[in-house]
Amino acid sequence: MLLAFTCKAQSPEQVLKVADELFEQGHYRGSIGFYKQAFQLDSTNGEILYKYGRNLFMIKKFKKASRYLLKAELLGADRTYPMLHFELAQAYHQSAEYRKAKRFYNRAIRPYRRDRKSYWYKRIDQAKDAASWAYKRKNEIPQHTVENLGEETNQSDADFAGVVKGNKLYFTALIADSIIKGNQIADREYFSLLYTKVLNSKELPNALAYESKNRAHFKDKHLANLSIAEDNRVFFSVCDTNKSCEIWQAKLVGKLLMDPVKLSANINKSGSNNTMPHWFSGEAGNYLFFVSDREGGFGDLDIWLAKEESFGYDLPINAGAAVNTMGKEVSPYYSEKDQQLYFSSDWHYGYGGFDVFKAEGFPPSSNKAENLGRAINSNLDDLYFYPYGDSALLSSNRSEGAVAKNNCCNDLYKLHYPRSIRTKNEPSSKDTLVKKVSISTLNQYLPLELYFHNDVPKPSSSDTTTEANYLELAYNYLALEKNYLDQLNDYAKEEQKVDQIGNFFDDELSESIKRLEEITPMLLTELEKGSRITLNVKAYSSQLSKSEYNLKLSSRRIESLINYLKEYRNGIFIPYMKDQAANGGGLQINKLPYGEFAFLSQNEQQDENDGIYSYEAIKQRKINILAVTKSKENVDQNTLEKENLPRIELNSTAYDLKKIKKGQVMSRVFILKNKGQSVLKLYNVVSENPALKITNPNEVKAGDQAKIICEIDTKLLSYGKNELSATLVSNALRNLIELNLKMEVTP
Repeated sequence: MLLAFTCKAQSPEQVLKVADELFEQGHYRGSIGFYKQAFQLDSTNGEILYKYGRNLFMIKKFKKASRYLLKAELLGADRTYPMLHFELAQAYHQSAEYRKAKRFYNRAIRPYRRDRKSYWYKRIDQAKDAASWAYKRKNEIPQHTVENLGEETNQSDADFAGVVKGNKLYFTALIADSIIKGNQIADREYFSLLYTKVLNSKELPNALAYESKNRAHFKDKHLANLSIAEDNRVFFSVCDTNKSCEIWQAKLVGKLLMDPVKLSANINKSGSNNTMPHWFSGEAGNYLFFVSDREGGFGDLDIWLAKEESFGYDLPINAGAAVNTMGKEVSPYYSEKDQQLYFSSDWHYGYGGFDVFKAEGFPPSSNKAENLGRAINSNLDDLYFYPYGDSALLSSNRSEGAVAKNNCCNDLYKLHYPRSIRTKNEPSSKDTLVKKVSISTLNQYLPLELYFHNDVPKPSSSDTTTEANYLELAYNYLALEKNYLDQLNDYAKEEQKVDQIGNFFDDELSESIKRLEEITPMLLTELEKGSRITLNVKAYSSQLSKSEYNLKLSSRRIESLINYLKEYRNGIFIPYMKDQAANGGGLQINKLPYGEFAFLSQNEQQDENDGIYSYEAIKQRKINILAVTKSKENVDQNTLEKENLPRIELNSTAYDLKKIKKGQVMSRVFILKNKGQSVLKLYNVVSENPALKITNPNEVKAGDQAKIICEIDTKLLSYGKNELSATLVSNALRNLIELNLKMEVTP
């Protein structure tokens, strides 16, 4: 019937209707051909492009999916399909295009920013962080080699969940009786079965059989996920066509499953999906690990475990927050030798899809989950990690070495996995950093640049104060990305400039907001210790307005940051800012004069639009939190000296280079001595001018001296008089020192 339908001339709407019906039924390989036909009939229809791209994603053609979803987005389909940005980000993520993924995660999260406790805010925020995590590790050299088990094993549509017993390999395979053109399965229903073969042999696998009297148990059911106990009991999933599963037990005699029985209600809780059993025997007893979406979990699918008792299985317990998340945690395997729980997750930081993780310790007392890294994990789905000897089995739909190259289905892989290799621990979580906060920790997040839209806040005002809250201004600024791109396209269509603007909104602006929200509770924690600290803030503006106006605008921008702190958590900072905190803690905002402006090129000065919408202008409109330092007010000199604070002595704080020719690269050195009795820490030496490159030490011991090297590239300076400055921020008695360089650039 479907073949006859495709032979007749049909409208895009008719073809789309058939495609939608198949898609809703989960027949993604059946619907894809009809979406393609609809696209060929109308290639500029945003709805068709979106649905075609979405279907391509479901059949694992991620790179192709991203192309069509992007076209749909450009045609405005995101207004009709609000999940388009998230789906496009996911397609980029699973294509290992992590920067692009982050860009669209940023767009996808915007509607949920007012409800940060919602599932979708947390889901998208986690995925965005995972994309950043993966991007930083994109070029890591794999520590392991992964080998496809070859056509002697991976013959079918899907091969997965491999385990080893003696010299035998047991696994699950899904085989369709007949496949027609385009990888579409002609059978209405087809089922996975359990298979076995001699490990490393060229013999073809054989399906495990069961007695005919038990056929009724398994009629029209999928059998999968075999786990073998030491006494030859086996545990496996029995799933219906809706993929709702139960866990069964049988006796393995040769290639025969004898006396199958469904496990008790403690395991197979009514109304829940229970699957992927893993039987474990150790000093603490016998346990059955399994996966379930039952109530009491952390999210979609969680890992659970139940102890085997004389009466059966005790009530299951959740594997805990170190393992389970709001996403899916699946395919558990606990190794007593390693004392590690291996599992796969689509939520913890990963390269894309499901990644394999390990968590040390017996659940629920496991440590934080760690990604097993490349090449165990790919940007696709990696599941059923099963270590044995010095090797491990893995199921993956990666294309490298796959029997079928279309990423549709899993193959079985083997890898050499020496147990001595351990993945590096991830950096401390935000919560841990907050608990261990100090002045030094806070300064690891600095300098922090906070950006502003043109002439904001209070445009065209002569006031020096404002009631605006910086965080609200920043989120409003994020929403203007399309406006900036539209304006940019009016006068500069170069792809490089478009990418600069996009990357600013998706990376720099978004990251600065995130870092501000991370450092704020850390700042509060330090104040709650009774510390008296100073936040050093420097302001900048664009060149379009006169200096007097810029000074007032800069003041308003610093005020917006102060307002953010005053409104944070219903005014929790106010007692510290007013010096009224019961614990003696205090917070000062040290407003520094507005800094020098980056020079606009001659072409950019000719168009006022450039002064607002160009990347160069965007980067000028900001305030910069330079450092957090200990406050010294109301403390006499003798007290300060008793604290043994470091003291800075410089050979000079300014140089006049006189006349120098354009194109020269000059350098000047400031000699710094630590005249105090403790280690001098240089938090940073900040300069906003790209022509000035600074090299400085991080620490100088008491009594030692060091060099601050300033290298000046005059090619980046304008003709005539130029003044460059840098701010040295340290933990010294005089913690802010301005360094200046003057010169006249000649032809």
